[in-house]
Amino acid sequence: MNHLVRTLLFMAASLGILALQYFVIGPKITGNGAAVAVLMITRIVIGIGLGYLLTRAAARNRFQSVSSVALIFLIDQVAFKGLWAIQNQKLHPELWDELSRQALVSGLASGFVSFMPVILVVAFVGTELGIRFRALASGNSSRSSPV
Repeated sequence: MNHLVRTLLFMAASLGILALQYFVIGPKITGNGAAVAVLMITRIVIGIGLGYLLTRAAARNRFQSVSSVALIFLIDQVAFKGLWAIQNQKLHPELWDELSRQALVSGLASGFVSFMPVILVVAFVGTELGIRFRALASGNSSRSSPV
């Protein structure tokens, strides 16, 4: 299978899992902060796993892998969370106190920018694991990698 096709499949699967988390699994979880905890764990696992898969199975370099993970998190934070918030605004308008859509999207985008260092660390960990295991599988166990 082509490396580009693998990359797109891994990214689409990650987005699918995050969408399931927001719109199917998340609403069914009850308890104080349980849904948020499950979402955060899901995001971390997807960030590390996607970085790993992109470097190991799709032969992406560090920049491509970390950038792809950041793109997935941008779509997750702004698009998916935005759709969830708009849906929640329609269901419970009294909880949103006349918050405009522009303010909502601005808040979500600034939240993404605020957590960008964490996103980059998570993506970098997965990427480095993928590069390390790819080097071990090829028989080159040296720490330096041309990627």
